[in-house]
Amino acid sequence: MLHASRIRGTQTDPLQVMRGGRGLGKSLFHAAAASEARRPPGTPLREQGGVAGLAPSTHPGMLPLAGTGAQCYHLNCIRADGIRFVTTINIKMPPGRLEQLAATGFKLPAVSNASISEHSTFEAPLFISGSAIYGSRLNFGAFNSVAGARFGNTTMGRYCSIGEQVAIGQHEHPVDWLTSSRISHVPDMHKWNQILSRDHPERMKFRRTPFTSSNPVTVLGNDVWIGYGAYIRAGVKIGNGAIIAARAVVTKDVAPYSIVGGSPARLIRMRFPDSTIELLERVRWWQYCVLDVQADLSDPYAAAQIIAEAADAGTLKPYQGQVMTAEQLAEASPE
Repeated sequence: MLHASRIRGTQTDPLQVMRGGRGLGKSLFHAAAASEARRPPGTPLREQGGVAGLAPSTHPGMLPLAGTGAQCYHLNCIRADGIRFVTTINIKMPPGRLEQLAATGFKLPAVSNASISEHSTFEAPLFISGSAIYGSRLNFGAFNSVAGARFGNTTMGRYCSIGEQVAIGQHEHPVDWLTSSRISHVPDMHKWNQILSRDHPERMKFRRTPFTSSNPVTVLGNDVWIGYGAYIRAGVKIGNGAIIAARAVVTKDVAPYSIVGGSPARLIRMRFPDSTIELLERVRWWQYCVLDVQADLSDPYAAAQIIAEAADAGTLKPYQGQVMTAEQLAEASPE
């Protein structure tokens, strides 16, 4: 297996770049190229292009391309020969590790046995149950509670609530190509190419057209509630305070503090009056721990005013939770 060094950093806003954590000791992690990458002999991992996301100007939560020799679209990395690859960390927590992490605020059964992007980060405290698509990049802020979702590439702010059987950011397929099958742009999918072209490898060498919309990042703001069984299309942006009704099919961006439902999802109503929404967006209350707020939270306008006053007076400080990287989660994984 390949090894790489620790990623370090700090984080104050989960929707900005989340690059690392603090204080869990030195370790190495196993970083493995996806099986379809078939790295040329002697080629270092980083020269393949590493892991990359959207350009910072497109989405601030993603890191720029690391290395050379590849193009990356929404975390869908394409080598010069057209082969897609990602760099992942394989996490296999031994008995007791999950409980050990939970005691420090990291309740992460969804990634206890998973392969996720090396740039995935998690801010405590949070609870994430469910599963992740192979190689997905997950950047999750504090105070999130996920009862059982299936994640693709996802950035989530703070104080989000996700119900069971929710699908977020599943792979897209080309609908205007000859075939909608992913074999059109992932010819080594399921290693079929090794079976079908074993005697004619030249057939698989011609350049494939990258499908640039295969795996866009889905962005959830802060205080988002997604009900049971909802489907959130990859690449959608859900604004702060939005609520997605159970079984909704969300195919477009959702405005902050709107309540949507149905298939396709449509606006039901806004949560608050415009004046309250404007105040909440200005105060950005999710920067703080609500347990430190001396206010009646059932009155959002008054609570936001009290938060703003306490912040101005210096008696309420922004919350900065401990952040763990995928590397750190994997530090106790077996060799």
